[in-house]
Amino acid sequence: CHPELVSGSSPRKIIPSPENINNIPSASRKAKRYVKGNYVPRKAAFTLAEVLITLGIIGVVAAMTLPTLIQNQQEKEKVVRLKKAYSVLNSAIQRAITEDGPISSWSGINTSLIAEDDMSDEEKEEISAANGATISAFLSHIKPYLNVIKYCEDPNDDICAPKMPRYSLDGTAYSYFRDRVVLSDGTAIISVWIDNPTCSAKAGNAKALQKVCGQMFVDIKADKTDRKVTGDTVFLFWITEYGLYPMGSAMEVKGVRQDYTFEGACNISKPGNFNGYGCAAWVLQNENLDYKKCSDLSWNGKRKCK
Repeated sequence: CHPELVSGSSPRKIIPSPENINNIPSASRKAKRYVKGNYVPRKAAFTLAEVLITLGIIGVVAAMTLPTLIQNQQEKEKVVRLKKAYSVLNSAIQRAITEDGPISSWSGINTSLIAEDDMSDEEKEEISAANGATISAFLSHIKPYLNVIKYCEDPNDDICAPKMPRYSLDGTAYSYFRDRVVLSDGTAIISVWIDNPTCSAKAGNAKALQKVCGQMFVDIKADKTDRKVTGDTVFLFWITEYGLYPMGSAMEVKGVRQDYTFEGACNISKPGNFNGYGCAAWVLQNENLDYKKCSDLSWNGKRKCK
């Protein structure tokens, strides 16, 4: 018999079978989702507003983090390029010393002269020519051991070696630089300064720093711009009887004329023309340019800003 037809009895709920559920338009969602104890998940979707909000959040986060990531990548590239430049140039000088004898015996190497402000233009031109001859004599010994793609014989040739703005680490504008020798990887020797042609000057406690001949300015060109900043794209090395030695090492001491130590010449809080001269050794050993971000680093203390 059919109890559902009997007066007073409760109506019986009829759950459609799985094979017929889609054929019943009036079936409830619950009936469609629960069939004989099996749960059929409902498809989820984002609204347009939710998608736009998510994209906005992603954009804000990217804007905040990308500049830091890019800067870190650029600094890593500079570390790599400086290491390579140091290796290549130091090897060339050492090979030249092996073949041609000590730097102090190289012909044409004279003391680089400083042009004073009260000198006449003719006197300054004479000094520039004399310094150019010394640089050319020095470079002639190491060129055979370098992969050179451009060499400017005349240091005052504005076509071959145009003047480029020069800045210190803190942004102080100071004179200009020229690319005298450019290597195949873009590294450039932009200046050679011979303070002591007998290579008897002392700049520190290391063996090499007891036999200093002069200085070499090297542009690693990591940022591929013409802005030359000491301590960022331009790094300095001591030219010694034993080869190149990076400026600003822990073994260096303050000189009589100028302080080229890390603490004295690689600090954003000490503006000046020579700020950035003492950074090369730090980058080579610590593999960072954190001195651009904070001013409390030291060889005996903190090596990173964070």
